[in-house]
Amino acid sequence: MKNLPIGQDSFENLIHDNCVYVDKTEYIYRILSSGARTQFLSRPRRFGKSLLLSTIKAVFEGKRELFQGLFIEDKIDWQPHPVIKLDMTKDAGSARSLRIALASSIMSFAEEFDVEIDYHEESPATMLERLIKLVADRTGRQLVILVDEYDKPILDVIENPSLAAEIRRVLQDFYVVFKSSSSKIRFLMLTGVSKINQLSIFSGLNQLSDLTLNTEYAGMCGYTQAELEQYFDVYIASLGVV
Repeated sequence: MKNLPIGQDSFENLIHDNCVYVDKTEYIYRILSSGARTQFLSRPRRFGKSLLLSTIKAVFEGKRELFQGLFIEDKIDWQPHPVIKLDMTKDAGSARSLRIALASSIMSFAEEFDVEIDYHEESPATMLERLIKLVADRTGRQLVILVDEYDKPILDVIENPSLAAEIRRVLQDFYVVFKSSSSKIRFLMLTGVSKINQLSIFSGLNQLSDLTLNTEYAGMCGYTQAELEQYFDVYIASLGVV
């Protein structure tokens, strides 16, 4: 019997640890087949958004061996792309601390992809733009960029309007890079708790395809009743639940 995926948000670890994986790769295949290169999804916290992005990351990294028996295994060509997965659960105690955290993340990606960029604490957006260009030039491939919890720095300080406004400006400057670098981006997906039109930080990305209320993707995160019965029937029975 497989292990339960308690607290797992890494697809690769989940597979290696022999955990139950509820196959959501058909939804990923639909996204890739739609032709839209920029996607947005809003869901509540603890709904599986991080695991979804981790799964998409493994798809674009060409790790076919992790997808044996899953829907997408024989549906795509598995050509690898460089992937940048940005975790936006950063320290937003101030605009400066957020800029430092973003700059540190960019430096880590530069090291991972073996490219050299200058550290600009006051302008992580400049660093991001440079990173995208250098990685694309070095690999000869467009990048995949996945942004997890895009809105968390703002929501963490939402009760402080002036600080929230400062944080929003930092994020606006940072996210607008995705538009200026669009020719070097194969696929972009952002997830968060709030709807994009509620925070207005994507003025430069008005072409985002919003999957939030699209019924075709309603089951992409979380578990449906049918999935519970299919994947967890043995565990439910062991609890004596009828």
